[in-house]
Amino acid sequence: MSEHLAWQETVLNPLAGSHLLKICRDEAMQAEAVAYFIKGGLLNNELVIIIARATLRKAIIFHLNAMGLNVQFFKNQGQLKFLDADFLLSRILINDMLENQVIHELIVSPIQIAHLKYGKIRAFGEMADILWKRRQYDRALQLEKLWDELSKEYQFALFCTYLTDSFDASDYDDSLEHVCKIHSHLLPLEREETASAVCAKGEAIDLFRAAWDRVVEKVAIAEQTPEMPI
Repeated sequence: MSEHLAWQETVLNPLAGSHLLKICRDEAMQAEAVAYFIKGGLLNNELVIIIARATLRKAIIFHLNAMGLNVQFFKNQGQLKFLDADFLLSRILINDMLENQVIHELIVSPIQIAHLKYGKIRAFGEMADILWKRRQYDRALQLEKLWDELSKEYQFALFCTYLTDSFDASDYDDSLEHVCKIHSHLLPLEREETASAVCAKGEAIDLFRAAWDRVVEKVAIAEQTPEMPI
């Protein structure tokens, strides 16, 4: 199986209760990956919840339409729900602290209701990546752990993406180790992406991939966390 097809198959058909992480070189790859995740859920009659910023939502919808999916139909049916990541963060994060009561109202309770109503659900969230970009690392990890607990309790697939630009080049290993430990399946940059990167960007991607490989090996030894085949 080619590397490209390997990650596609994983996000199309994730295991219930899995918490997937895909590292993306840019927003275009991010939107494509999320679109495949959504497609798999819709075709499997799952409720799909997407928490993303407006720019990413627009790009995702473009990809879904290109795949031949009628986005408006699924939204009208209630099977596909788009929520705004910036709005949710503004509500659940007050003075750099996550508000548990608001989180329960806006995230936990809707997941509980969705699980009772639909049974099969899957969710994607961009909020942790946004917090990581803002260097609010503790809050990002706290939010990841909350979602991880929810995905295991209600047995739904959870998908996260992080852009390479979200990470500080001077601290790749430590940052990646913290992020990777929270996820059950790790989907790295495709090697074809690395090969096609232009010079300056390509050097940065090479450094990132080298750090990724070191961290994945370390985490796998410590926790037996599988990296999908590439």
